[in-house]
Amino acid sequence: MLVSSIEIKSNFIEPFTVYCSEFGLAAGSFRKNRSRIEKRLGLVRVSAEDLNNTNLLRIAMVQLREYFSGARKNFNLSIDYSLMTSEFQKSVLDEVSKVPYGSTSTYGEVARLLNSSARAVGGANADNPIPVIIPCHRIIGNDGNLRGYAGGIHLKEALLRLEKARLL
Repeated sequence: MLVSSIEIKSNFIEPFTVYCSEFGLAAGSFRKNRSRIEKRLGLVRVSAEDLNNTNLLRIAMVQLREYFSGARKNFNLSIDYSLMTSEFQKSVLDEVSKVPYGSTSTYGEVARLLNSSARAVGGANADNPIPVIIPCHRIIGNDGNLRGYAGGIHLKEALLRLEKARLL
């Protein structure tokens, strides 16, 4: 997939790169995972002018900076869902997107809403191509413990702290 990208730096968290196709935000990655994510998702970076998506990148950058500074609670970005691996993954990430800022839910609760298993929900959540924007960091274990996160548990914990989320 052809994308353009921009790295957002913040005093709060390590740099985060967003990738936009001509249809919307397609992916996101923390710096340490960038090359792995680009390879796994088949992202080919070109200039924003070549894709005519300079404005999309600018809007994503502004909104992410606002979020990382604590000034934004919701994102209003066009999403390109073409990198979702299945309709099931899209349904999981749609449910994950409904978890409000400052709140958490569990893999089991999302599974119950979708009549699925917590393991299947965990797998779909783990492959979220757009972390932070699709807030997979808000999904925790049924016991209240933090479970895996692409950027590492320390980043999941930092995002939940930013949102002042209460764990179960």
